[in-house]
Amino acid sequence: ATSDSSEGETVVYGSQSDEVGEQQADDDEQAEVASDNGTDGIYDTTVVSQAYLSGNPDSLSGIDRDIYDRAVEIISEVITDDMSDFKKELAIHDWIVYNCTYDNRALGILSEPGENSDNPYGALCNGQAICTGYTLSFQMFMDMLEIPCLTVYASDNEGEEHAWNMV
Repeated sequence: ATSDSSEGETVVYGSQSDEVGEQQADDDEQAEVASDNGTDGIYDTTVVSQAYLSGNPDSLSGIDRDIYDRAVEIISEVITDDMSDFKKELAIHDWIVYNCTYDNRALGILSEPGENSDNPYGALCNGQAICTGYTLSFQMFMDMLEIPCLTVYASDNEGEEHAWNMV
């Protein structure tokens, strides 16, 4: 779902975004947002989470396969079958917090984040990310674990952007 105002723009997607879309946008707009996650350079984690859920990562290659392999390794480290969804959320959250640092190269007027800091590869494989890398990683894990989650992207009227998850 997309919302524009004089204060900026907000985009929401994730495993519950269809429900939000019905409330905030018409079906055509929601379908466009869901399929256009990559139009603004946002890495789409769908292929990784679908490969995990199907148990078949054979179609993945390159960065997608690296992300998949690392995510499977992390899930096997921190998730057990007897955990509640809340405990799974907390375990994934804690893993990300303790194993990933904010990419400070993104701070400042002329600064640019490091390569892949805006996607799960940066967070999971390089250990550095900006808010988009953190949120995409968490969203991907929640999708892999079939836990409803939303990712929100917003910008203010000056174009300052931020992203966060809602579970």
